[in-house]
Amino acid sequence: GDKLDLKGRALTAKEISSELNRLKISQDLRSELESFTRTMEETQYAAHDVTADRKLVLIEKMKMLARELEKQC
Repeated sequence: GDKLDLKGRALTAKEISSELNRLKISQDLRSELESFTRTMEETQYAAHDVTADRKLVLIEKMKMLARELEKQC
């Protein structure tokens, strides 16, 4: 939420999509962010099954998406 200047609350996937559209973020990045959001929601409920390697992959993906979002904002 902070990167989108929406502080102080959790965001749903729908809210994120709406805000990214408003900010004119590219469709490719919006799709990647939507996919990542779904992955993180799924991971939240299966955290005990997530390996250390998978966590590192997710962290790197998150960093890459944040950098791309900053470039487009």
